[in-house]
Amino acid sequence: MLERRHLNKDFGPEGLDAQRRYLSASAIGQDVLRDTALVEETKPWSLEDIKRTKEFLLKVAPLTHPRLYPNYWDHLLLTSIYGQKIAEKANLEELQPQEAAVLGLTHDLGKTIVPHRYLRTNLVETRFAQRIGIRPELTEKNPPIPAILGLGKHPVLTLDDLSFAQRIMDVADNLGKLNRDGSLFDVKQISGYAAGQSGRYRNTLWPSEKRGIKALEQGKQALAITLVIKEIEWLEKNYKIDFTALREEVLQEFQKPENQNWLLQARNAQENLNPKFDELLGRPPVKTVIFDFGDVLTAGGLDEKLIAAMAKVLESPAETVSTALGAILGQGALSAVLKEEEYLERFFQALGKPFPGIEEAKKVFMQPEIYEPCPGIMKIIEKLSQNPNIAIYVLSDAVAFLAGPIRKAIQENYPQIPMDHVYISSERKVAKSENRADFWQKVLELVGNPDPSSVLFIDNNEVYTTSARAVGGIRGLTFRGDPDSNLSPETRLEKEFAQAGLISSSLET
Repeated sequence: MLERRHLNKDFGPEGLDAQRRYLSASAIGQDVLRDTALVEETKPWSLEDIKRTKEFLLKVAPLTHPRLYPNYWDHLLLTSIYGQKIAEKANLEELQPQEAAVLGLTHDLGKTIVPHRYLRTNLVETRFAQRIGIRPELTEKNPPIPAILGLGKHPVLTLDDLSFAQRIMDVADNLGKLNRDGSLFDVKQISGYAAGQSGRYRNTLWPSEKRGIKALEQGKQALAITLVIKEIEWLEKNYKIDFTALREEVLQEFQKPENQNWLLQARNAQENLNPKFDELLGRPPVKTVIFDFGDVLTAGGLDEKLIAAMAKVLESPAETVSTALGAILGQGALSAVLKEEEYLERFFQALGKPFPGIEEAKKVFMQPEIYEPCPGIMKIIEKLSQNPNIAIYVLSDAVAFLAGPIRKAIQENYPQIPMDHVYISSERKVAKSENRADFWQKVLELVGNPDPSSVLFIDNNEVYTTSARAVGGIRGLTFRGDPDSNLSPETRLEKEFAQAGLISSSLET
């Protein structure tokens, strides 16, 4: 009864959903992390502790909140690597290298439950660690974020207000992020990220959230960044750490096959369709499956095939064609804000060629190679169509003049899919690439306004499956393989469908 009151206080209107995630994930932690140095004070730190912590996170991944973005896993791993390497170089008795690695992996556990609640995650993380049995003196070595923002009875005012371990883990936390180009953050990127921090949270609920966001808006984040800079200077001066060289070391470690494989396993686990998780989370089974068209229903490499075919027809280098296409895609062409004639004219202008007229220009895009079906998906959809409880739809971002050829290709290769179940972005005046909630609302309207968690969207681009999940509340599964398990994208999808009970037999039968 006491714990139930704590849970209601912690989760409030998030209520039952958050409680289910919290209790189920905590039970996994109690099982996987027992007898490790995270729990046992007398046990020395070892590589086994890192291994078990990663195993725990993979098992928790299917229970994470829909708004948890996949770059969460990158951040955990990078923070872990940074923490371990800094601890090795500083050689402090207060923070062992393996201990720092584990702290990096577990420092944001609260985000698996309520990722959209600023600073509330800290309280949830504390409860999470307590329930698992992680030693309090261990979690206290993570930086106290509310105090660093000046909140609470004991705000952090100077470097001396932090322990040596907290300084190291604060640096690891702040530097452990990737830019879009795959490079690691430096201090400049930290400042830019911090500037937009308050804008990433909406509809604040808790007083702690509101105080935290107010602190950000009042410039307290700038003080936090100043503190990170001082921590870096302290490490450089006292322990001779070269952060330019360290960034390269961390990136090399991050890119090792075993670490990239773990990241892929975490991302795939987050999308898991095992019905036992539906039962644990109290959500309905999948009833509607929506497929992307390009590179899912069609054979892989659509963009490359289209560009190569167009380059041949236009007698232009493929790189030039690619650049010209990229120059206009962000101008509303996919949602028909940019009319098709204007789109075509701008394409030829970007290409540096005279406009041949609308009909001739369209022919340049009508390349048969881009409609070649994916044999594995053809078999899967044939089997899926035999399940009377599943409705199948198609969703495609495409310019208006490609709508007809796309429908024709679906009709010829996937006759099980009704033509009124095909959604083309330019016809609906909004595209998935715009990452807008109204797009996903239109998708739900298209499929009859079911419970969003009973709808599954499949795309080869993780950006869009993440948008479906985090923005639309729809389940998302990325059409990709698993090289470590020697699974092709269609074989992995078939296994997930079979596991969920959506189809009954393997591709080979």
